Amino acid sequence: MIIDFLILFIALVFYCFWLFSFTFQSKKYFFFVLLFLTVFHDFIFINIGYIASESVTYVVKSWQEYLTLFLVFIALSKVKNGIKTKTFFLFIAVLLLTFWGVIVGIYERTSLFEVYVGWRSYILPILIGLLLLVCNSFNGLDLKYFYNLIVFIALIIVFGALYQKLLFIKYDFYDVNPSNKNFLKGREIILSNFWFFDKFGALHMLQSWPNYVREGTVRVTSLFVSPIVLAEFLVIPMIIVMAKILYATRISDKTRGLVMLISMLYVSYMTSTRIGILLALISLTIFFLLTKAKLSAGILWLFIVGILFSTFFSLIILNVGDDSAQGRLTQYIEMVNIFSMKGYGFGSPQTDVYFDSMYISVLMLFGAAAFIYFLLHLLIVQTIYSTLRFIVDINERILSITAITLALSFSFAFAFHYSIGSGTISLLYFILFLAFSKNNLSKSK
Repeated sequence: MIIDFLILFIALVFYCFWLFSFTFQSKKYFFFVLLFLTVFHDFIFINIGYIASESVTYVVKSWQEYLTLFLVFIALSKVKNGIKTKTFFLFIAVLLLTFWGVIVGIYERTSLFEVYVGWRSYILPILIGLLLLVCNSFNGLDLKYFYNLIVFIALIIVFGALYQKLLFIKYDFYDVNPSNKNFLKGREIILSNFWFFDKFGALHMLQSWPNYVREGTVRVTSLFVSPIVLAEFLVIPMIIVMAKILYATRISDKTRGLVMLISMLYVSYMTSTRIGILLALISLTIFFLLTKAKLSAGILWLFIVGILFSTFFSLIILNVGDDSAQGRLTQYIEMVNIFSMKGYGFGSPQTDVYFDSMYISVLMLFGAAAFIYFLLHLLIVQTIYSTLRFIVDINERILSITAITLALSFSFAFAFHYSIGSGTISLLYFILFLAFSKNNLSKSK
C-alpha cells in the first residue's frame, strides 16, 4: 500500500511538471520525456508493475491519455483562428475512423473496454501527432536536439542489446533441444535471463521459444519485449545517422556516424529477424534514391510495390522461405474468406495480433472504410514529399528525407508484420507529423 501511494505521488508530480513544461518557450524537456516514454514505455511500466499493484500500474502508465486530454484543452484555444485545410481533413479522417470502429465494435458485441483498447492502439498515436501539430508544439523543438536525442536513445538500445547478449554467452542452446529429457527446464533457465520473463511467465515464453532463440543463438530484444520491434526501431536512427553522415562537413562527424551505423546494423543482425535486414536494405536504397537519383514519389511507390510483388512471387511461385514466411500467405487467403465490408470494429479478435500483417488487421477492423485509413497516411507522406525540393535548411531536409524513407520502407514491413501499438510506430508517427509541421503546411492561419 505504501509503495503504491509513493508511486502514485511521484507519478502525479512528474506528469504535472512534464505537462507544465509544455508552456516553456523551449520545449526540450517536454519532448525529452515524451520520446523516452514513447520508446521505453514497455521497459518502464513492466518494471513498475513488478513492485506496484495492477490498478496503480494501469493508472501510472496511462500517460498518453493524460497527454491527449491536455493537448485537446490547448488545441481548443488554437483552432479559433482556423487550421490549414489538409490538417482539417486529417482530423475528419480520424473522427470518421473512430466513429466507424466504435459503432461496428459495439454492434459486434465487443466489450466497451476492448473497444477502447483497440482505439488506443490504432488511433491514439495518430491523434497525439495531430494535436501536437495543431498546438504548434513542434515549433519549440530544435531539430539538431531531436536528432541527437534519437541517437542517444539508440545508443542506450545498442548497449542494452550488447549487455543482453553477454548474459547468454554461457549457455549452449543446442543442449536444450527435445532430445534432452530435461530440455524444458533448461529452456526456462535460459529464458529467465530476459528482463520481462516474470511479466509473461514461463509457460508463455516456452511456447514462444522460437521468438527468442533461433538456430542456436539468442535473439536479442534489448529494452523491448520483441526482437522484431527492436529491429524495426533501429531503422529510424539508422536513416537519421545516414543523413547526418551525408550532410556532415567534418571527417570526425562522418566517422562517428559510420561507427554508430555499423553498431546498429550489428544489433539488428543479432535479432535474427529477416525484417530487420530487409528494412535496413530497403531504407538505405530509398535513401540513396531520394538523395542521389531524386526520383518522383510515384516511382518510389512503384519501387515498394515491386519489392512486395517480388516477395510474394518468391513465396508463392518459387516456394522460398520457411514455415513462418509461408504461413503469412495463408493469412491473406483467410482474410479474403472472412472479410466484411463493415469490418469487425475496435477490439475484435481479428484485429488484435490475430494476423501478422498490419494491412490485413486494418482491413479486418474498418472493412470498406479502410481506404480512409490508407488515404490519411498517403496524404501525410505526399505532403512532405511535395515540398522536399524547396527545402534549403539542411536539418529540415534531413527530417523530410528521414520521414519519407521510413514511410516507404515501413509500407513494405506492414505487409508481413503487425506493429500496431508498439513504441516504434508511435515514434514513426511523431516523425511524420514533425516533418509535416516543419514544411509549414499545417500551421494555424
